Amino acid sequence: MKKIYYCLIICFFSLPVFSENSNLYKTHKLEEMANLFLIKLPTDKSEGYHSVSFWEGYPVVIHVDQKKVIDHIGVYLFNRDQIVNRNMNIVFDFVERYLLELIQVKDRTRIAAMTRDDKVVIEYGDFPDLKKITPSHILEISQSELKNYRISWTEKASNKTVFAMSFPLQYELMLGMNKIEIEDNLLNDINYQQYDTKELHPLKKEKLLPVPQTDYYIRQGAKYILESMNSNLYYKKEANRGFSLLSDTNYPVELVANLMISDEIENNFLLNITQYKYGQNTTNFTIPLKQWVSYCLHSGCTPYFGVESQDESQIKASVIMENKKLGYNHILYIVFDKSQLSKLGGTIDAKLYSYIPTHNVTDLFYETQNKRVKQKK
Repeated sequence: MKKIYYCLIICFFSLPVFSENSNLYKTHKLEEMANLFLIKLPTDKSEGYHSVSFWEGYPVVIHVDQKKVIDHIGVYLFNRDQIVNRNMNIVFDFVERYLLELIQVKDRTRIAAMTRDDKVVIEYGDFPDLKKITPSHILEISQSELKNYRISWTEKASNKTVFAMSFPLQYELMLGMNKIEIEDNLLNDINYQQYDTKELHPLKKEKLLPVPQTDYYIRQGAKYILESMNSNLYYKKEANRGFSLLSDTNYPVELVANLMISDEIENNFLLNITQYKYGQNTTNFTIPLKQWVSYCLHSGCTPYFGVESQDESQIKASVIMENKKLGYNHILYIVFDKSQLSKLGGTIDAKLYSYIPTHNVTDLFYETQNKRVKQKK
């Protein structure tokens, strides 16, 4: 009994303890870092990136989101004002956060173990070299699809590499959260995502292909392994308005495709989602369809739509939102009631499998395709 009691005490005090300020940080990891580096929060906590302190000569930066929550802490390396592609901020945040974590470890044996476990490689340079990086250095970023990123800084005059590292395209590592924490944050991320208002310009006919024996056109998009799972959008010519997305109920499949992968058609549809999560858990929530599509698109996802089956009353389809920057997919299985199309409103029942690694989805498609080939034989 004494041994058991002693073990319970040790286990209890080994658990991470989070303060009353836990709601100030998006993840547990960030709160731990804030406590470790004695981060002093900016007084106004305005949205954006803030240089807050130095840690052993390394400048530390944080990011405050629109909810006044800190969603990033790292060693300052990137000038976000000069970054055109905002979706790359996730990659830059990871580099800054991960390097700051390594810097504070100091023990080279532990650092080697951490990077080995995470499959991160410091290819050139050492941590003190990070202090030498200035806006005048050439920043190069490359991505090997479905595999890894490589990032480096080079002196412009001498063409000498100052620091270089590579890391896997693995969303849990890059977001600094485990799958459970990421899935639990999904609804909050959707609700608080801010979107840029897009000004829609008339589409030029040169970008469209007429569909034989119909009065609509197709703008061909990318495909996802199979031809039938694609990003095609459908358009019709409007009098005195040029071409606009098809919203004609005479073409229900094309209309549903436009609704599910574009946020440009005004509608009042609601997605009644059952989210299937890690550990066979589920969560139910209802959100506007347009909000879901906008969230995915603004998160850097490429959308794909494919019909599984249809009859006179409903369409069963799959929608995949692929995030190539982080290597994950949201897979949505929907049942669409055709009678709701005429009023562009109603409820769509959906099953959501979120944050599925891309290589798993690819394997699934090939497996399904091979089964179909064997059945035909």
